[in-house]
Amino acid sequence: MTQAVYAVAVLPGKNVMLTSSFTGWSNYMRDFGDLVQDEEAMKRFGQTMVIWDLEKREPRKVSACGAMSMPILRCPLQ
Repeated sequence: MTQAVYAVAVLPGKNVMLTSSFTGWSNYMRDFGDLVQDEEAMKRFGQTMVIWDLEKREPRKVSACGAMSMPILRCPLQ
């Protein structure tokens, strides 16, 4: 079974949840310095972020955002 790690941010007052596909468990558990030196491992990062309707638990928008989409806590929501 493949395990993956996701980043999640919830803004209940705006009825929004953000999720990003970050990486598989094997990348997540590695030393970051070693990870960034491994070209094959760097190809195994998620490429999407999803904006959800929090109450309905339905996706509103799926966006391609490139590798290493994890830092969603800095994403401004207007």
